[in-house]
Amino acid sequence: MPNASRVYEWKRAKDILGPGFVVFNEDIDPNDINQGELGNCYFLAVLSACSEDPRRIRDRVKVTLTNDAGIYCVTMYINGVETPVIIDDWFPTCFGKPAFCKTKENELWAMLFEKAWAKVHGSFMRTEGGQTAHACQHMIGLPAFTMDHNDHRADPQAFFDKIEKFDVDQFVMLASSTAGTNDEFVDGIV
Repeated sequence: MPNASRVYEWKRAKDILGPGFVVFNEDIDPNDINQGELGNCYFLAVLSACSEDPRRIRDRVKVTLTNDAGIYCVTMYINGVETPVIIDDWFPTCFGKPAFCKTKENELWAMLFEKAWAKVHGSFMRTEGGQTAHACQHMIGLPAFTMDHNDHRADPQAFFDKIEKFDVDQFVMLASSTAGTNDEFVDGIV
């Protein structure tokens, strides 16, 4: 969660990432994304899962070259309709570094998607805490659901078989945990 007493300075991408920054490198990788101070791990997990197939990211970025105007466009699915979300390249920083997400290299794509997600929700702060199924629907435009293994304890092999079939069918899948009764953790699959 962002520090309420911290003053964030907004800077342009070129001032944060340096003059050689790119929208994305040839190699988009799920491990590229680093979460910052914002509690939006559910969204970044979906973004990372989508990047397992780089086309899912590349096809959604409509302005792929850096530009002096600092205007970019990505698409998200809003109410099931692919919708352009136009954003600029001003980002909150702390000590000269991106305060929220960034990539391991000088790429902009993850920051653009995080900012677009914030724009869709009204602010960065309104994206703190959420469900991966909700973010999946916005990122891939298809219905998403959660499977809880507690519902499949009677036949764990059938549960595993479903997951294996979803993998073969190239579903976007994530594992997450939530606090259950008595502070136990339960894994779920989206």
